[in-house]
Amino acid sequence: MSLMGRRFLYARELASFLHKSGQTLYVWRREGRGPKWRMLEGRVIYMVEDVNRWMQEEGR
Repeated sequence: MSLMGRRFLYARELASFLHKSGQTLYVWRREGRGPKWRMLEGRVIYMVEDVNRWMQEEGR
C-alpha cells in the first residue's frame, strides 16, 4: 500500500500497512502508544503526516 496522495488512513488500512492486527492498534490507542489518531464520523482515522512522524520517531 502506498501512502502517496492519501491524507488519512482508516484503522484497518493502517493495520494492514504495518502488518499488525486491528486489535494491536486498539491496544496501542488504549495505552497511548502508536501514531496520533482521531475520530471522523465515528470511525478511527490516522493522518498520514502523523503516521510518518511516528514511524520516524520509532525508527520504523
